[in-house]
Amino acid sequence: MAVMTDNGKSASEAGTSLRFMFNALASPTEKAIGYFKAIGLGQLDLARQIREGGLLSGLQLLKDKVEAYSNDPAVRRGIYGEMFGARSGSGVITLIDQLDRYQAKIDAIN
Repeated sequence: MAVMTDNGKSASEAGTSLRFMFNALASPTEKAIGYFKAIGLGQLDLARQIREGGLLSGLQLLKDKVEAYSNDPAVRRGIYGEMFGARSGSGVITLIDQLDRYQAKIDAIN
């Protein structure tokens, strides 16, 4: 949430974005499942990565897969939007664009 609030989202918006992101992972649309397959992830692969390695690890996996799929930032943003929906897609993009900052926040807490 700290990374999102650093980027202008309210804490409420950040929390809502995260909630919708996790809901999208728990119950993906058929379109989202198609995008996961297109980038080389099974329906549960990302959820498993997050469960085992944490959110940062899951987002890094997603970023790596989407970047390998397309070099075009507009295409990548579209994929995130389709996977996670309008309510959480922008939050996912913020986190993915700032994984280093997210890691620094985690390091500061630990």
